[in-house]
Amino acid sequence: MKLVDNRYKVNRMIKDSPYYTSYEVVDFWDNDKKLFMKVYDTEKQSKVIDYFINNFINISRIEHPYLLTSKQFSIITTIDGRRVKFKQYYSTAEFVDGPTLEEVHKNLSLKEKLNIILKICTILDYLHHKGIVYYLLSPTHIFITSNNHIKLMDLASIYEKVTNTSYDNITRFFIAPEVILQQDNEISPSADKYSLGMLMAYLLTDNFYKDEQMAYKFKHILELDQKQIDFLNQIIGILTNKNPFVRDIKIKDLIDDIKKVFKIDYEYDLVKERGVLNFQTKIVGRDSEIKKILEYDSNILKGDNKTKMLLLHGDEGIGKTRFLKEVGYLLRMRGREVYSIEINPSNSGNLMPITEILRLTFKDTPKNIIEKYAKEFISILPEMKLMLGNNLVNSIKDHKNRLRLFDRVTNYFEDFANSKEEIIYLLIDNIEETSIDFLYLIDYLLNHISYNDLLLIATYNQKKAFKDPEKFDIFNRWLNSDYIDKIRLGSLNLNEIGQFVQQILGIDYSPLKFSAVLLKESRGNPKYIEYMIKDLYGKGELYYTEEGFWEIKATEYTDIHFPANLDEALRSQLDNIEKKYMDIMKILSASQSSLSKAVLGKIIDMDSESLDKTLQEMLSMKLIDEVFSDLGFNYSINNIQLKKLIYYKIPKSEKEEIHRKLAQLLEERYKDRYEMILDELIYHLVSSNQRERAIEIIFELTRKQNSLFGTSSLLLWETAYEVCKNTHMFYKIPILEALGKTYYMRGKNDKALESYSKLYDEALKANKLEYCVIANQGIVEIYLQQGLNEKALQIVEETIELAERIGYIKGIAEAKILHFKVLYFSNKMEKIEEYINDIKTLVMENKLKELFGYLYHVKGLYYYYIGNSTKAIENYKKSIKHFHENGQLIDSIKPMNNIAVIYFDLGQYDDAMGYYQAALSIVDRHEVLNSKYIYLNNIGEIYMDKCEYVKAKDYFEEAREIAIEVEDSVGIFLANLNLGLIYLYTSKYDKAYSCFKTLEKDYNKYKNISFEVEAQYFRFLGEFYTFFGKFVEAKKWYLKAIEQFKQYDNSKYLICKSKLAIIQYLTNGKFNKEQFNSLRKEFKKSGLSYLRRIFLLSLGYIAFIEKDYVYLEDILMEDEDLRTTYPAYNLDLMRKMLIYGMKEDENSSNFLIGLEEEMKKRELNILAVMVNIILGNRAHNRGKYFQSFNYLVEALDLIYRLIQNIPLRDLQISFIKAQRTDQIKDKLAKVIYNVFEQEITWTRLDELKVSHSIEKYFDYSQLLELMDKVQFAKLVENIHIYKDIKDILDISDLIKELTDDYKYNLELILKFLCKETLAQRGAILVYEESKDEYVPIAQLYDIEAIKPNQNLLALASRYEGGILLSTSLQSNVIGLYKELLPQNTKALICVPIVAKEKKIMVKKERRKNVDYSSQRSQGFILLETDRLFNRFDQRRIALVRNVINIIYMSIENYKLKILSTIDRLTGTYTRKYLETELTKKINEAKMNQKAFALIMLDIDDFKAVNDNYGHRVGDIILSNIGRYLVENVRKTDIVARYGGEEFVIILNNVEEEHVVKIAENIRKGIEELNFSSIDHNITVSLGVSLFPKHSQFKEDLLIKADQALYRAKEGGKNKVVVWNPNLADTLNRVDRLAGILTGNINTDQSNVLAILDTINIVKGTISKDKKIFSFLGKVIEVLQAEYSTLIQLDKDDKIISTYSRKRFHPGWTENRYLNYEIINRVVANKKGEFLIDWDTGYETDMSLSTPNWQSVIVLPLLVDEKVKAVGYITVPIKEKEFDFNSYNLAKTLWDIFSTIL
Repeated sequence: MKLVDNRYKVNRMIKDSPYYTSYEVVDFWDNDKKLFMKVYDTEKQSKVIDYFINNFINISRIEHPYLLTSKQFSIITTIDGRRVKFKQYYSTAEFVDGPTLEEVHKNLSLKEKLNIILKICTILDYLHHKGIVYYLLSPTHIFITSNNHIKLMDLASIYEKVTNTSYDNITRFFIAPEVILQQDNEISPSADKYSLGMLMAYLLTDNFYKDEQMAYKFKHILELDQKQIDFLNQIIGILTNKNPFVRDIKIKDLIDDIKKVFKIDYEYDLVKERGVLNFQTKIVGRDSEIKKILEYDSNILKGDNKTKMLLLHGDEGIGKTRFLKEVGYLLRMRGREVYSIEINPSNSGNLMPITEILRLTFKDTPKNIIEKYAKEFISILPEMKLMLGNNLVNSIKDHKNRLRLFDRVTNYFEDFANSKEEIIYLLIDNIEETSIDFLYLIDYLLNHISYNDLLLIATYNQKKAFKDPEKFDIFNRWLNSDYIDKIRLGSLNLNEIGQFVQQILGIDYSPLKFSAVLLKESRGNPKYIEYMIKDLYGKGELYYTEEGFWEIKATEYTDIHFPANLDEALRSQLDNIEKKYMDIMKILSASQSSLSKAVLGKIIDMDSESLDKTLQEMLSMKLIDEVFSDLGFNYSINNIQLKKLIYYKIPKSEKEEIHRKLAQLLEERYKDRYEMILDELIYHLVSSNQRERAIEIIFELTRKQNSLFGTSSLLLWETAYEVCKNTHMFYKIPILEALGKTYYMRGKNDKALESYSKLYDEALKANKLEYCVIANQGIVEIYLQQGLNEKALQIVEETIELAERIGYIKGIAEAKILHFKVLYFSNKMEKIEEYINDIKTLVMENKLKELFGYLYHVKGLYYYYIGNSTKAIENYKKSIKHFHENGQLIDSIKPMNNIAVIYFDLGQYDDAMGYYQAALSIVDRHEVLNSKYIYLNNIGEIYMDKCEYVKAKDYFEEAREIAIEVEDSVGIFLANLNLGLIYLYTSKYDKAYSCFKTLEKDYNKYKNISFEVEAQYFRFLGEFYTFFGKFVEAKKWYLKAIEQFKQYDNSKYLICKSKLAIIQYLTNGKFNKEQFNSLRKEFKKSGLSYLRRIFLLSLGYIAFIEKDYVYLEDILMEDEDLRTTYPAYNLDLMRKMLIYGMKEDENSSNFLIGLEEEMKKRELNILAVMVNIILGNRAHNRGKYFQSFNYLVEALDLIYRLIQNIPLRDLQISFIKAQRTDQIKDKLAKVIYNVFEQEITWTRLDELKVSHSIEKYFDYSQLLELMDKVQFAKLVENIHIYKDIKDILDISDLIKELTDDYKYNLELILKFLCKETLAQRGAILVYEESKDEYVPIAQLYDIEAIKPNQNLLALASRYEGGILLSTSLQSNVIGLYKELLPQNTKALICVPIVAKEKKIMVKKERRKNVDYSSQRSQGFILLETDRLFNRFDQRRIALVRNVINIIYMSIENYKLKILSTIDRLTGTYTRKYLETELTKKINEAKMNQKAFALIMLDIDDFKAVNDNYGHRVGDIILSNIGRYLVENVRKTDIVARYGGEEFVIILNNVEEEHVVKIAENIRKGIEELNFSSIDHNITVSLGVSLFPKHSQFKEDLLIKADQALYRAKEGGKNKVVVWNPNLADTLNRVDRLAGILTGNINTDQSNVLAILDTINIVKGTISKDKKIFSFLGKVIEVLQAEYSTLIQLDKDDKIISTYSRKRFHPGWTENRYLNYEIINRVVANKKGEFLIDWDTGYETDMSLSTPNWQSVIVLPLLVDEKVKAVGYITVPIKEKEFDFNSYNLAKTLWDIFSTIL
């Protein structure tokens, strides 16, 4: 392979991998730049190819000085100038010669390393800005250039590596855990930050490959000071945290910090780097349309298609051409034959489009089809061109001849489509622009063609198409046809415009507000959107800031001005518009939307008839556009530039009058429906100085809104403010009030504060001081919600003073009510009763009914505060009643919530839930987001108390999301607090710890947090420290919580008090029944039934530990009374545990086993620990030591699993201690002594050193060493998942149990391996080609859990004996790979299934260099366990390897039986098996640098045998030949039936001469076979292709073997032919007119004139030399050649004379690019050639940086079948490559000229 697509010269092969072959190439089209090319394995890289087809355009637009650029992705069309007949994809990328960072990092100075880190930060920040995650930042993917810059590996290669999980060993250290574990939903730019942190450690430390527990040791040679070391430790620690959310460092800040700490000068220009526009974007907003077209393609492939044409239509500028190109590209990438033309003025006349289509298809049309239709096309098309030139008219006036032509064209396409294996598409853009003749031809073709593998796709503009009556008839007929489908391309919507703009600006978010303005201005037209953005950017209105953001100079989007980019042509057009046109255009320019004729008629002074006439004239001049709507035709100025210019030239008074009239008409027409045209109406009212009317309409619409604070209401108020903000209108003040309240209710506190502040300022200026009071009240509400109580208190006191000063009674009352709230939430309740009475007097005396609800709400708060719940509820209900009576529905949600809180505290959960749900429905209806999270949180608390933790978690998570959205810090805090409790209760301690740290940080941050929330935080801390065994800390926080809860929350007070009592027991071990009985009474009195049950059962467990079963039974009886009325499944599990724990019978043990499984399913792992301890103790007491062993080990395992992800060692230790784990280990030691009579030494908790990992405490290696085979068998017989194979002790026992049932064998082997390793899950995986993934053929125990990580499989395949990963020290690969362990998995074994083939001695045809020991990988064995006690060690992985051959053979059996790989008739392999094996064979041959051969064999005249003797005889012949072939090749070779009477043979490791000999022996052997059923011998023809000599691609090898077979058939049959380049010659396959008539008028005229000029030269009277001189010049001119040469020969074919001319040279010259080898070949064959001369150009121009290879046409000039001369034409390949069109034109010219010889 020397040249790809006539563009890329291949310098050398770089790498040959299973996924691709890479090359260093030179791009002739881009200044001979070196590039990196990858040619992909189509089958193995299907995912990568699919992704690149859809996304490579985006990848290729990411350019940065520190990133290798991805250049191109395409499908190969030609190799070495010859067309490729199979799908082969490639990509190119920027080439770099430099070393990787991994190769040079040791020699770099500190400054150089820091500069590299800063540059990496720069490129990462750039990529993240564009929304791209790099994934695989590592030293092997960073190249150092000659100028000491860096280049990261190109994004396309990175995507391939991620998809194929193809990482080198070094890279794995740098990949973020979430990437390694393929947790796609958690992958974000934080993944790159992890890699960055690891890279910093790699460059700056001596112990990069350290254990996780060790500290980094920074390189002494770098001479870092302590400040720098501390800085690096902190930064690396944050960046390499396994939790991606902790890596919250901004890269830009990190750059600044590094510069500051290390005093480095480093600058980068964000504006220059990012402030550019990119319009070469991925197509947007057309997914559904593209999907629909590709569905048609799939239906055609399935033979399920009746559609013959797709019509795509849409308005001007909507993107039809762009869409059609995208469709064409996608279809080509699917391997389809696609031929596209665009109708334009130069090719639209008469039948020119069909000539262009024919020319496009001729190059791919088989010779016989060309010959069949050539006469018809030649006789008609050239004549048309010559007669009509550029002024085409309908020349086919004779109806009969026209139908004849239509019939021939239709039949041509039928035959053409039938000759192709792939689907054919004809794409025609702007079909409405073509002639009526061409439309009639297409219409005829659609009606008469029957072949379903050809589909037309055409675009058209409906408005243009319907102008011509004849065209209208055709299109109308098409639109109503059953075999033609329509697809409309509509305008882009807001989100699609957002995506479009996002791509243009290169940002990681969609700018919806800016997009909304563009939508309004452009109506969603992509063409106009591009123009407007270019215009804004060009004028500097849109610019990129130094801080790294795109900005608009205008302060408001509505202020953006989109003036046209006017050129002279536009101004000239405007100046020449007549007045009557201009009057209409002024009105249209003033309207944002199109206007109907009726509206225009009411505004303009013109009668209806004149208006119709004028509009038609304007339409014909394209001054306006006509749009059809449901109300008739509407009109607009479609050219935005023109529209803007006209509008801005209208005088102000005239402009206002136009807007006034338009507003009046809109009001009349849309009365009571203003919302339909609100934007347009407001625009006209404002533009005509009718702002008050605009405001009135908005107010009217706000009153109609169902949701007071919904999005629609907010938009209305925002619009109202925009109308009046720069005026002195009074409306501005109430609008600001409404805006402030709406923003507040929706949780937009910053905007609410801004609105209230503006309200205060405006009211103060207008001396409307009552609104100053209202503004302050709004501000106080916000501060109160934000916990800024002191600020709120200051402002509310000022507000009361102001209200009193101005005598604003209602304001005084409202401010005092608000003052009470501030005091209440600040816990400042001195003399509060007096204060409430003052408020009551003020409200009642002044009859302020609208404040009655607030008054009673305040009273309810007071009574609740003093502990009188009955009075509180009474007042809250009065509050609700008054609120509802006064229509203050939203205000009623607060007393509803407070009633629910009281019921919740009383344990009346159903009543509480009723009020919460009622409040939530009001909140939802009116979109009051700042309250919604409160009700969600409260409902969650009910479910939490009822132990329904899953439901509770859902509510808390939704509450947190809304609190984050509305930026409510208290809401976020409360949600995190409750989620932390849920995580504690469900044993997710790592997540509970994350919540703990978040809360700790936020509590210190928000000093003014309310005492209620603070009390809940103290309670959380008590719970947290209790769970982790930090009882002293827990006690401290419970005491603080109790102190606060006792003032207002009895339920939480009792919870904390009971927890405190339990802590005291756990601390001193004293079972104080008196204290606990007192608590029992308090709970009973409280009515908190669910909480009472929790306490009782917790107390019951203490009684169980103390073995006080009498007391326990008393507790259980009390609980029994509650259980039915207050059921809770989790509590019932605990209750059953206590009941069965007291009993000693076998049934109770079985029940406990079932309980333990259920507890683990519900994540109640602490309870599961308790159950295992109970079972372990019970089994020990009964002498069942192996059972006891299993239960106690499981208890230890569960404890380990609970703490393994907790990041703080101190908490791990205290948790272990709290679970009394040393006691469990002591009990286990007794069991071991009873079994083995040996004492075992444990690491006790107090012996665990700081340097020890926590795993050392749970080390079981001693136990495994004690057990022999029999003891191990006794151990596992008690484990239920291994019971059915307990008698299989070793491999010999296993082999005895094997049968001829492969599935049974595989499952048995897997069970055996799981038992021997103590695995909990296992699978045998095989590769499924259809799914392109490994799937389980056998699996055990936990079906859902076996989801193989592709990174893991890729790693295992790199190690011959597989891999063992473990949290212990047993791994046989470096510790980094522990990241590949699934969450909570303790150990894992993964071994590739590989078997060596036997070496086979072959008697026949011993061959040289034959290797019979190649390896094949069939799949993987995967074993996993979550248990610490396991046998995942080196002995067990060796055991797995020992059964690999058995598994391999079973899988082979699976393939043979299940996949049906054997053809029953012939005994050979099937075609499907052959294609699979051929792919593998190519990969193996590449890897081992071996050769092999492909023989394609066909039985000669087999059809005649079937016809004459019947199919039964034919089957006998096929069967015998198949058997003969199998018996006469080696077992390492492959024989397959390819189809019908064709066979394919793969011969391994053979040279060409041996292949021919083998093929001849096969041919002769079959000829000698005796078939009694027929009276003659059977012969075969054979074609041979060789790997890698002829090709390295599967499809190409098959094609070339087929071509060789075809030549053998043509040469008389019963032959062997080896492929050679001459067999691919296609010169006779196309029409003689190719190259003469192209479909381009100018080119065709030039060609015809050249023919006429040649004829004139021949006929001229000048000398022969002058004729030759003139003719050679004409050839250079017409073919755009560099040299043209005539070589005259004598009768012995020796050269007599040579005449050469060169372009731009006035005289004769010498052609130094003549290749005499080619000349001699052409003379000998008497056959012309066009080709690339790879030899002469290279030899003659070695001085050039790239050889000056020549594209050559060589033609023999024959007179009486004798070669008299040779014509030789050359041109550098960099300029042009001659194709067959060029060749045919040249041949025509030289044939004419040869008559002078």
